[in-house]
Amino acid sequence: MPTTYNTRQRFSFYCDEWFRAKKDSVRESTYVKYETILRKHIKPKLGASFPAGINDAVTDAFTHELLTKDKLSVKSVQDILSVLHGAMKYAAKRFSVPFVRIDIRYPRETKKETRVLSHDEQKCLAKYLLSDMDSCKFGVLLMLLTGMRIGELSALKWGDINIAEKTVCIKATLQRLHDADSDGRIRTKILIGTPKSGTSIRHKLIRPYTPRHNGKVERSHREDQKRFYSCHAFYSLDDFAKQLAVHNRRSNSLPMRPLRWLSPAEFSVQYV
Repeated sequence: MPTTYNTRQRFSFYCDEWFRAKKDSVRESTYVKYETILRKHIKPKLGASFPAGINDAVTDAFTHELLTKDKLSVKSVQDILSVLHGAMKYAAKRFSVPFVRIDIRYPRETKKETRVLSHDEQKCLAKYLLSDMDSCKFGVLLMLLTGMRIGELSALKWGDINIAEKTVCIKATLQRLHDADSDGRIRTKILIGTPKSGTSIRHKLIRPYTPRHNGKVERSHREDQKRFYSCHAFYSLDDFAKQLAVHNRRSNSLPMRPLRWLSPAEFSVQYV
């Protein structure tokens, strides 16, 4: 049941209540991110306001200040506004706070094409790494050849590596998070959690430079499998094999931007 609205409560109170309510429903890394957003941006600028005084003009000015004065990226501002919206929605539902109808306008980001290493650049980088190998360079080389993220690399254990099968099993990711202690001092702590994908990713260590961005290809294959199994019904093993062959021929014939608008079948020819 909603709690009675107190007209003397400032917005920071409702931010704290929303934050406490999220503790058991989000990952620890997300929870720490919310705490940072509230502490650094929302509460200093809007926390002293009464909910009745927060309107479109206030949120627009807040957004403008984040972009111009604080010089935050569009993505960071979008994350902050998302937390603001969540806190306001929770306050309205849990405490019956009568917010003025607000249309939070999220800034738009101009998408930039990701710059990826060309085949020759990958060869040059791998050659340099192999010429004077150490533990740091080996990590860079492993990420280059598998596409794993730096957090996934940092969380690897010997038990995740199968030399006989030439595979690496990604089961965790390591993050260093900001964490405020009881005195309000900001410290950092190491958190080992599940990968971003939520499921273990199995990378096959194939020979260098084939294909480009192996890790992305592995994830793409996994999503492709989900689509295939969700929209096909099989009546026998032979029927499954026929449908899979048709699906693979169709999928491998589609041009893809990361492959310079070649199809996977065309792109793989150069590595045969």
